[in-house]
Amino acid sequence: MKNKKIVYNANRKCVIMMDEIVDVNLEKKMDDALHYVAKNLSETSHNSKPVLLHSFKISMTLYKFKYSETIVISSIF
Repeated sequence: MKNKKIVYNANRKCVIMMDEIVDVNLEKKMDDALHYVAKNLSETSHNSKPVLLHSFKISMTLYKFKYSETIVISSIF
């Protein structure tokens, strides 16, 4: 399976896409963790901040920069 890796130029204005191998097992764990957070947020629904979106964005950034599985999953919580 292939995915796209985002690489910015020096101005951080242009985006260059490059092929990269995807870790399907880690992506499944990320998906499960995001579902868990979403379920718990919907049950409490007291947070006015975009918590789920923030968790998703941070975990994807860490994943793209090849951080360890533990760090990527921990960033979701």
